[in-house]
Amino acid sequence: MKHEFTIGTFNIRYGSADDGLNIWDNRKELVIKSITEKLPEIIGFQEVLPFVKEYLEDNLPQYIILGTGRGEDLKDEHNCVAIRRDSFEPVSLETLWLSNTPYVPGSKLENNDGMPRICTTLVLRSKINNRLIRVFNTHLDYRFSHIRLLQLEILNRFVEEYENRLSIPTFLTGDLNCTPHSQEVDYVLKDFYIKLVDISTEKLINSNITFHDYFRGRANKSKIDYIFATANVRFIRSYIDDTVKEGVYLSDHYPVYAVVEI
Repeated sequence: MKHEFTIGTFNIRYGSADDGLNIWDNRKELVIKSITEKLPEIIGFQEVLPFVKEYLEDNLPQYIILGTGRGEDLKDEHNCVAIRRDSFEPVSLETLWLSNTPYVPGSKLENNDGMPRICTTLVLRSKINNRLIRVFNTHLDYRFSHIRLLQLEILNRFVEEYENRLSIPTFLTGDLNCTPHSQEVDYVLKDFYIKLVDISTEKLINSNITFHDYFRGRANKSKIDYIFATANVRFIRSYIDDTVKEGVYLSDHYPVYAVVEI
């Protein structure tokens, strides 16, 4: 039996940001409405503060939301992953700090953007056909390309370790803070231990923008959010959620979704 499902990546925007019309309190009901209508089976979030995670848990009972904060106290921003309860169940969960000490909470690379960067890693079991999948969900340094490459190299060492332990269909989701023609994306596509394919290209999602900054006029709008998958995942289609209501967006990023089959 095949299992067709939707996996997404969604930088939900720092919930305390002073975004005028687009502050979290104005966006949060729209976020819940959008997710409830689309009901993706898996969503890799970024920039989820604890009070935002609590709101998602309270208002999305269809999901279990897994992951911890990136700070030394395991608070601050989460790269949590929402799993629809009727579709998958968690088998394992691990948080990796993208530093030279990946198991030390709050650790970070020298000369980075000042913030710990993490990857939330899960193995999930399909409730439809019992197959296992692995999901890596991350958010890389926002300032420096060489730091992002170092973070990806750290992650790749764990990709190799996990793959050698158990080879299963694998996804990498997240805000990589770099464009499709960057050396970072090139590294993911060419140098990762497992062969990954970008199933969220500009052509596939019919947009060259995922980060739009609420279209406030600055020139840094670009495609920086990705869903990669191994070749043993059958790709069906992908798209962005460009919902906007009376000038209020879901976030300063568009959520990106891919429909796949295992």
